Amino acid sequence: MHKAWVLLAVLLLPACKEHWLSPATSKEAAAVRWAVVDRRDIEEALAAAAREQNPLPGELRDGDASSGGSREVIAEQLARLESAARSRCMTEELRVIVGRGQSVACEHMRAPECDRLFDQACLAKIPDDPQIAELRKKHKAFSERSRTKERYREAIRVLAREQAKIVIADYAKSRFDLVIEKTNVPVIYAKDGMVTDATEGILEEIRKKPLNLKMTEEQVWAKGERIY
Repeated sequence: MHKAWVLLAVLLLPACKEHWLSPATSKEAAAVRWAVVDRRDIEEALAAAAREQNPLPGELRDGDASSGGSREVIAEQLARLESAARSRCMTEELRVIVGRGQSVACEHMRAPECDRLFDQACLAKIPDDPQIAELRKKHKAFSERSRTKERYREAIRVLAREQAKIVIADYAKSRFDLVIEKTNVPVIYAKDGMVTDATEGILEEIRKKPLNLKMTEEQVWAKGERIY
């Protein structure tokens, strides 16, 4: 009986050895078709196409000219006028201190402890100054336009990322079993022709078959909401 078990083990050993071999070393195993893709290049190409299909409105493309000067110039003018207006609202006590050449933080700062050193009724009238009111209006317009522009840019970035995943997957379905994102770290070893870079092939598909990347205003607003 013991001899029979030994004979059975000897007969089964080759089969067990073949069973436990890695699929990569098995003669029946098919080679895995895989490729690398530079996703950043794909996203940049899609973003460029999306910008063409979703141009900025004219009032956003015009830049500073549409608001009468640059944002920096307007901010400087506004700060200068507001500082001068606050100086006119100083109490006599603060004027004496400043006249002595003493440094007083309240001269420029807006803090609760500074309230007694300023004529509050005078301060309340500063926003009503025609020049200050006009400059504040322009500065607000700059800020709103800047936020709208950045929201548009973010919407384009989000759309490009979303579409890149779809485009890469569609291209790979009939060609590869695995697609890896290309990085700056090179492959240490691979047989000749084993590593396929599919980036250019995907870019060519994008050029040959342009995608519809047009967004509605609601979609731009939704995709760009991350910056708020």
